[in-house]
Amino acid sequence: MSNHDQGNHNQLSVTLYQRWGRSKQTLDEFVLEYLNRHPEAYQFWAEPRPGRNQVTQQFERVRDYPFLGSRFNPTHPVEEIRLFFATKMLHVLRDEAGGCRWFECSEDPLADDHLGTENSKGKFDCHDHAMYTLQDRARFFGKPNPDGAVGDGYGDRVTIREYRYPGTGKTFTWRIMPKVTGGDQS
Repeated sequence: MSNHDQGNHNQLSVTLYQRWGRSKQTLDEFVLEYLNRHPEAYQFWAEPRPGRNQVTQQFERVRDYPFLGSRFNPTHPVEEIRLFFATKMLHVLRDEAGGCRWFECSEDPLADDHLGTENSKGKFDCHDHAMYTLQDRARFFGKPNPDGAVGDGYGDRVTIREYRYPGTGKTFTWRIMPKVTGGDQS
């Protein structure tokens, strides 16, 4: 996420409760188990493993991959995924040695569950930004959306909340906020 200052900034300060660790489970296994315990996730962002171009034999980004969606159903091996909830987010990375590494943060205290207790907490400044996604390709690039889709009900705009270090303004982490119902996102 960029640090550009565009959009509505609520400038509030929040405590982020954090925990992190490693798992011997694959990324897919870890995420599926987490979702079985926390099914209230409303949005996912995934980064697929680059694929090999059959003509050039070069590794390149997977084209037309559904990077942002409302279901975890990878169509290609995933390197990294973020799950977004009303007040928290989980970030999981595939580990080269097998298994995965994960980071969870929340604006509410984290429950002592299968991931253990929180490792840390700290104060961060919040900055909310309305951003356009590439899901509305027809509007911005003259290309049709795949299968006429408009982005799992999220349309072409999402609100990103950046958590920044006080004083420096550097981004610590970010998450996609729940879609505002009955009106436009801020």
